[in-house]
Amino acid sequence: MNTTLEAMEKWNRQLKDPDPGLRREAAEELAYADPEDERTIRGLVRAMEDENMGVRDAASYSLQTIGGPMSTACLIPLIGSEDIVIRNLAMDILVNMGGDAVDPAIRVLHDGDGDVRKFGADILGMVGDSRGVESLCKALWDTDQNVAYSAAEALGKIGGEEAVEALSDALYEEDVLLVFGAAEALGNLSDPGAFDALIRFVLKTEDPYLRNVALMAASKVAQRTGQPLGASIPGEKWETYVMDGLADDEEAVRADFIAELRKFDDEKLLLRLLEGAIGRDEEAGLALITALSEVGESPESVALLEQALAYPDAETKCAVLRGLARIGGTAVLPRLTEALSDPVPEVREEALQALVSIGGSEALEQFIALSSNEDPGLRESAIRGLGMLGTDAATSVLKRALSDESPALRRTAAASLARSGDAEAFSVLSEGLKDPDTEVQMATLDAFREIGTPETVQYVSEVLKNENPWVAFRAAEILGASGDEAAVEPLLDVITRENDLLVIASAKALGALGSKKAIGPLRSLSGNENADVRQPAQEALEAIG
Repeated sequence: MNTTLEAMEKWNRQLKDPDPGLRREAAEELAYADPEDERTIRGLVRAMEDENMGVRDAASYSLQTIGGPMSTACLIPLIGSEDIVIRNLAMDILVNMGGDAVDPAIRVLHDGDGDVRKFGADILGMVGDSRGVESLCKALWDTDQNVAYSAAEALGKIGGEEAVEALSDALYEEDVLLVFGAAEALGNLSDPGAFDALIRFVLKTEDPYLRNVALMAASKVAQRTGQPLGASIPGEKWETYVMDGLADDEEAVRADFIAELRKFDDEKLLLRLLEGAIGRDEEAGLALITALSEVGESPESVALLEQALAYPDAETKCAVLRGLARIGGTAVLPRLTEALSDPVPEVREEALQALVSIGGSEALEQFIALSSNEDPGLRESAIRGLGMLGTDAATSVLKRALSDESPALRRTAAASLARSGDAEAFSVLSEGLKDPDTEVQMATLDAFREIGTPETVQYVSEVLKNENPWVAFRAAEILGASGDEAAVEPLLDVITRENDLLVIASAKALGALGSKKAIGPLRSLSGNENADVRQPAQEALEAIG
């Protein structure tokens, strides 16, 4: 790029050309100017106010590319522009310039125009440079509320000990907007000192609105620092604060407190709240139940959680089921079993997982009883559960289920037997390979693959003769993945068949097995007129080597 003095002269003249296309070209070329070239920089700043958007964009990009103290000094006056587009554009460029914008932004904190001071504070916050903290701390006491609020917001982005101290002091000012801003800013920090300052304010203030704001800010800090919010406040006050927050007129405050309820780990407090008026509020009640599902242990908690399964909210039901599974014991089994009939699939799945996690003879008995239920859905859930438990008694039921009248249940039984890990199930599973339902055959093949004992080849090889080419294809895949040399001969027997799909699968399987015996037959396929057959044969030969 030509950056000679002559070239710069040309582009600077062209920047004033009547043709917007030429002005834009000039603005783009001037991106390579020297950062100390005041004339060029001032020309680009003027071009930011060009009537043509393309020229403005090019000038903005070039100024950002040039950077340096001269660019920031020339740009800073534009943050006072009455044209909001120009002002925002200038601020964006200054923020992107980073550290170079800090000193000019600090200087405008003393400007006579409150808007300019506010924008200066905004820039310092977005840049996030600690050099701006001292000036921003002083700006907290600006006579213009908006400036003070922006200073607080900026300090909440930068952080540091000095920022926390200044924001903590601002919590006790009479200006409600400043107090609100200081609390919000402290809540954006990951500083234990910010949490402590907020808690002190919560315990001292008599303004319920500001207390709620500070509590929620402290909650945000606690999530990042691990400090206990509830344990930091005396029990009676904590309960009162929570109840006040949930009764707040502002929807946003109420929503924050409802979200906070889900984190409570005090079982007794949760029970008291659920028994009171708050518990009768649907949204708050659901949040309380969700929290109780995490910590409840007592019979009272179990009773309330069981009652909550009547709620229509699926997410809450799932949380309750996880809670009952955590509590465990025979007392919760009937409710978990009932939930297997829930109309929502996610709830049914959660109930199944809960029963399996409790396990033991009681859960086994529940599943065995359900395996003969008239409802096919319940039978299927029971068969899945038995497969997850994997006991001898469960395996016995699974073997019987392979003869169930429902194809879906037979498929589930085959898959469950595979999960049970019972290697002796092969003789029973082999019947599934002759099942009239294709999906049952497929599920049985997958079961053989998962159990993976030497009998796999013996039984799966027979399926290569299946009339359904896709079933035979799956059998070939499984033989190839078995790693058993005994699978080579059955695959060689079918590689010369006229069924291209099976030939392709067999070629791939032989390549995976890596047997030298397959080289001759595979070479004969490498000249096949069908490219879909040639390619896997050639790849198999390469794999064998």
